[in-house]
Amino acid sequence: MTITAVEKNGDFTQRIQAGGTDEIGQTAKSFNHLMGTLQEILHQVLGNVEKVTDAARTLAATSTQVASSSAHQSEAAASMAATVQEVTVSINHISASAREALNISQKSGELSR
Repeated sequence: MTITAVEKNGDFTQRIQAGGTDEIGQTAKSFNHLMGTLQEILHQVLGNVEKVTDAARTLAATSTQVASSSAHQSEAAASMAATVQEVTVSINHISASAREALNISQKSGELSR
């Protein structure tokens, strides 16, 4: 009945009354030892499953934070590139205006002679 309960219910806490020293008694003791070992292994596996689950949650949260930070950095880089482009256009405009002012100044100098 005990082996059937273990098989049907997955109840590894079940033990057989092992009182004798004959082959059946030794088999019962071995069964009880096996159940104890399996119960301990399953307990360790469940503990490790919880640790892996916690680690996976932490990793998922960290990945989300990294993705968010990357998106913000990408937006900042795009904004910086646009600003640099605007500054470049302004510098080119100022340079063209300075050349024009130089030309006007040179022509004024020539006309005043």
